[in-house]
Amino acid sequence: METRTETTEPAEPGQKHPTQDQIRAFSAGNLSDEALNQIAEHLAHCDSCTTWMETLPEDTLVQLLRSVPESTRPSLRLVAGYDIVSELARGGMGVVYLARQTALGRDVALKMIHRGPDAHPEELSRFRREAQVIATLRHPNIAQVFDVGEQDGTPYIAMEVVHGLTLAELLVDGPMDPQKATQLLIQLADAVGHAHARGIIHRDLKPSNILIEAEPSPSTAALGEPSQSIHPKIVDFGLAKQTTAMDGETVTGHLMGTPKYMSPEQASGAHKSITETTDIYSLGVVLYEALVGRSPFEGSTALEVLEQVRSTDPVRPRALRPSIPRDLETICLKCIDKNPTDRYASAADLLEDLQRFQNGFAILAKPTPYLIRLWKLARRFPIQSSLALCALLALASLLASSLVFNQRLSRALREQRSASQLAEKNYQTALEAVDKTLERVGFDQLANQPGMERVRADMLADAVRLYEKLAEYQSQTDSPSTGNPNLAVLEQQADALSKLGRIRTLLGQTDLARDNLSRAIIIQQRLVRDVPDQPALIHGLAISHVNLGRVTKDPKEFQSALDLLRPIRDTYPACRQSLVQAINQLSSFQEVDQKETMLEEVRELTQSALSESPADPSLRLTLGQSTHNLGLLYMNTHRIEQAEESIAEALSVFRKLVIDHDGVYEYQTSLAECLSALANLEYQRGDFADAMQHMNECYAIRELLVARYPAVLEHREALARSYQTHASSLISMQNHSEAIEMARRGLDVAERLQAEHPRRQHAFLVAAGHSLMGSTLLANSRADEAAKSFEQACETFEELLAQSSEEISYRVQAGVACMNYSNILRPAAPEKALVYTDRAVSLLLDASRQNPSRSDYQSYAYNACGAHAQSFEALARHSEAADMWRKAIELAPKEDVPWLKLRLAFASLRSGAAQPAVEIAQQTVDLNGLDGPFLYDLACLFNLLADQAGTETESLRFRNSAFESLNRPATLEFLKQEVHRNQLTVDADLASLRSDPRFDLLLQQLAR
Repeated sequence: METRTETTEPAEPGQKHPTQDQIRAFSAGNLSDEALNQIAEHLAHCDSCTTWMETLPEDTLVQLLRSVPESTRPSLRLVAGYDIVSELARGGMGVVYLARQTALGRDVALKMIHRGPDAHPEELSRFRREAQVIATLRHPNIAQVFDVGEQDGTPYIAMEVVHGLTLAELLVDGPMDPQKATQLLIQLADAVGHAHARGIIHRDLKPSNILIEAEPSPSTAALGEPSQSIHPKIVDFGLAKQTTAMDGETVTGHLMGTPKYMSPEQASGAHKSITETTDIYSLGVVLYEALVGRSPFEGSTALEVLEQVRSTDPVRPRALRPSIPRDLETICLKCIDKNPTDRYASAADLLEDLQRFQNGFAILAKPTPYLIRLWKLARRFPIQSSLALCALLALASLLASSLVFNQRLSRALREQRSASQLAEKNYQTALEAVDKTLERVGFDQLANQPGMERVRADMLADAVRLYEKLAEYQSQTDSPSTGNPNLAVLEQQADALSKLGRIRTLLGQTDLARDNLSRAIIIQQRLVRDVPDQPALIHGLAISHVNLGRVTKDPKEFQSALDLLRPIRDTYPACRQSLVQAINQLSSFQEVDQKETMLEEVRELTQSALSESPADPSLRLTLGQSTHNLGLLYMNTHRIEQAEESIAEALSVFRKLVIDHDGVYEYQTSLAECLSALANLEYQRGDFADAMQHMNECYAIRELLVARYPAVLEHREALARSYQTHASSLISMQNHSEAIEMARRGLDVAERLQAEHPRRQHAFLVAAGHSLMGSTLLANSRADEAAKSFEQACETFEELLAQSSEEISYRVQAGVACMNYSNILRPAAPEKALVYTDRAVSLLLDASRQNPSRSDYQSYAYNACGAHAQSFEALARHSEAADMWRKAIELAPKEDVPWLKLRLAFASLRSGAAQPAVEIAQQTVDLNGLDGPFLYDLACLFNLLADQAGTETESLRFRNSAFESLNRPATLEFLKQEVHRNQLTVDADLASLRSDPRFDLLLQQLAR
């Protein structure tokens, strides 16, 4: 690791690098906002500082106290009475050694300041304060201190060596059982209460500062602590505060702690407000993570996490894991309340409630009432809450008034037909009010406010009921309108049905949405027929077709919309955005050439519209999406330069949208998709560093969206796909161990989705996850585990295909999984392998023929044919293998054809058809640029031809060709490797060649 001094040479004139401790504090978020921003600006332009920061370990006593095997390094003596055995780890200012306390003959963890007496006075003061703090604590769940002192002006602490993992490491495998989590928190709360009783606040409680002992320690047994299945130890009191100390010990404005586990008062820098309830908050976060598997607040930067801690409510644990007991959730949420006065007043109170829950008694904490939660939300988001409240009041008022209106209207219709004009006017007013409220709140603002999904859903459901009443009312009304009876009523009824379909689409009620939109279209078609040359009616019908197409995924609906909109695009400008949407949607169903033409048209139309309304976010989004889709099309057709240009342009659009409209998740989703595509391009051209950076940014956005909008399943689906894409890229980079971890993350997300929300697309994600896991395990030489993963993938894919075989992506992924599984099976179970390669060929050849422009599908089909041929050869069915090699040759890229023809020659010869083998051998021998392995196989083919030749002359000619191939420079270089030279002496295909004197000369030449 690079060693840094206090300052280094300037990166630019007048600009110095941050110190080692400043960068470490930046990484942990332990700086003021101003300092964080200054260092962030420096890191953006300094590669050396950025690279060094990425190598930092977490600065915690967890690593410093963990036991390690004894080192072979010679014993050192830095502190009287202690023999240094080895260095365990280094942190921000301290170094910890494994040492032997000679007088007592016991191992200890000896912590010292690594700069010794030359350390900064503030470091020495903090270290001594830590020593004083923990020396006063003696509790079975706090790492015990044996000795505190100074050696030559350098303070040291000797403490017990704790054997075990951290809680953070345990939680990598998933959340804990609620009862086990309760047992953990009971012990932690008791330990924290012990510290609080002695005037000590930890201020940095987190899973990585909690060690889980594998076995109860001797000190624990000595204290009489009963044996338990989980035994935590709190460590690292480096940020601890003594309530009896002067407030001036803390630097004003600095953030002390780790962002994800800070209390809101810590995140705000309000150090005078830090009390025992600050540790209660951190314990609540630890409980949350133990129950759910992640912390309440996640973000891509420390500043983003801090902002969430200060102003965002956490997702309720039961929303992420419904099996969590409700009382335990209540305890957890009370601990992490934003207001310190609403948390448990003391660790003892928390301990009492945890014990009551564990023993089956009613807990003392009560869930926060719904109205109080809304009030707290309103206090933190006054502007958004005012909008939502106004919308809710408007809609509630509208619903109430509409009921009164309907009653009065019905009475008026019965009593006096002449009142119809007034009723029509009132109806129109009500309809306009609903539209305005729905558009302003239901579709837009509440769609992008964290935690407001339920409010939005309720409002949309209310709107459904109102529109149903309006549509029903209009269908029963036969009052004449001026000029043409019932046409205005029909138009309003169709409009209500169309909007009703749109709302139900948002609510996921696809069957009802399809019915509403279909009814709207029937009415609108009648209107367009009866009242021709009315562009507004045509536009309304086209919108219904587009919305129905989104529900049914039927390209005919989008085509119908296009046929309606193209003739009026110049005379009715209001329809142009709908035209753009229809073309954009239809393009996804087209072949490459037509798709490219349509996407170019979308860009042209959108850019034209933006020239008139440059700030329109929906137009900017459409431009970004169409440009991004063009980039993907160029990628799939190997026009890499054009792809890079389009993806970069789209990325710029999406980044600007996200900056200008913070919190709109549709823009963030588009940005993540674009980052993933860019990373894919960078992987292809070998730019791995940039690819990793963009892929990390992509799934950081995905993780944040999942945390903010847990009810939106699309975000979790996209996160699973991001992990899977990243794992595939890591495999291509030969980074196999990280690929396994990323593949496992993707599979975990997919499996939880399928368990909680069983759907076809979630089952597909699970199957794809198992297939990818098989690939990563195989790359790590774990073939048996890989086989199980591939088998699970194949089974799930077959279940999906049995339900519907129309999904091309299902067929392709299933074919690839079958092919990979067969490759593992072939050596030990060739018959079973043949079944899977047969299935792979069937699926992938069909996909390639249906999509001739997809070069990736053709590549899959080519590989499947090759795998099938090898399965036939493993069963000595050479004639069938030859047929399959011919299919592979038809699909293969040009550079692979010579090798495939050689395989065909072997299969033909072994099936008794020598003539094709002779022709291939004669065609191949004169090719340029053949490598050693190819020439070796060619020599084997010539020798087999010599064995089967009809005449001695012909046999000699083939054998001469075999020796010519073996004596080429490329072959000789290949055979110089011992493993290949040994193969030369035992290869059955060369058996008859070894009796020729020239073979011994060849061996002698290789030996030299």
